[in-house]
Amino acid sequence: MATLIGLLASSGLRSGEVVRLDRTDVDLTNGVLLVRKTKFRKDRLVPVHTTTQAALRHYVRERDTAFPQPKDQAFFLSSRGNRLSATGLKNGFAEVRKFA
Repeated sequence: MATLIGLLASSGLRSGEVVRLDRTDVDLTNGVLLVRKTKFRKDRLVPVHTTTQAALRHYVRERDTAFPQPKDQAFFLSSRGNRLSATGLKNGFAEVRKFA
């Protein structure tokens, strides 16, 4: 959740855009995210800061260790290894708020 919330805060993406990101949409070499079908059904490129790239790389290592054979191509995975849903994000954020 920390990486996902950090990406939301640093990039200005909407929560629905973040959960729809696929692995191929995240270019950590060039520091660019491809956000598909945004508000008004357009695609856009979103640059990310080098510190955000580093955090995303760390998440990728952790994710790929936990789920070496993912169930789908989602960038952010749930604790079950499939795409994190909007409800899953909402519930996870609520848990983080309680913890904080």
